[in-house]
Amino acid sequence: MFEGVSGCRVAPQADVFALKDVNGLADVMNLRGHVYSLARNLTCSYPSVELLTNIRKSQPVFSLMEDFESIHKICAGAVQCLSDEHSYAEVQNEYTRLFVGPASLPAPLWESVFLDKEHILFGEDTLAVRKFYAMCNFEFHERATRPDDHISIELELLYRLNESALQIVTARDNQVNLKNILSICELQLQFLRCHLLRWAPEAFALQLPHASTLVYQGLAELLVSFLPYDAHILIALQGDVARWI
Repeated sequence: MFEGVSGCRVAPQADVFALKDVNGLADVMNLRGHVYSLARNLTCSYPSVELLTNIRKSQPVFSLMEDFESIHKICAGAVQCLSDEHSYAEVQNEYTRLFVGPASLPAPLWESVFLDKEHILFGEDTLAVRKFYAMCNFEFHERATRPDDHISIELELLYRLNESALQIVTARDNQVNLKNILSICELQLQFLRCHLLRWAPEAFALQLPHASTLVYQGLAELLVSFLPYDAHILIALQGDVARWI
């Protein structure tokens, strides 16, 4: 189950779920933010001691997602790396092999390369992603060194949009703007359907057999299973919020 502190429970295969109130909405958004932050950080750079420590500290939050074994595998791998130098060196080497090279990567990490028949970087899919970013007023620091459609940047967009909605929900000085939350949920669902879901689950399914550490086995399993599931979450959130307007 995917359970918030207000008692919202979501089965991974369920099409819909019911939230009791805005507090339940905040719980779900908070958990989504932790997942997207975790995935973004593990795909954008080498897993530092600081990152692994933060993952270990987040275990109480991730324990609420009891049916996502991939999350618990990542947490167990982080704890292992922090207590064993050999494990830490292995996870560093694995990031190089899966995300950097110089050998061929098990799967492309850019939407355009994965989807284009000729595997061209900065193709039409990259331009479509860039246009979507502009619509969301989304800027990222790595623009000079990383293509717009790299997996970490696409995950970053969903993390930022979720955070924007969460800020609206948790604002205590004014009334929650439910229509804005609906719009942000729709943007996230649209980006999942038009971009991430078209390639990322398949790409990480290809990467999974090449991952040998708990951290990157868990990450691949997480992206294969959570991204489609999150589309169901967003649809359900839209239904609940629409009823409250």
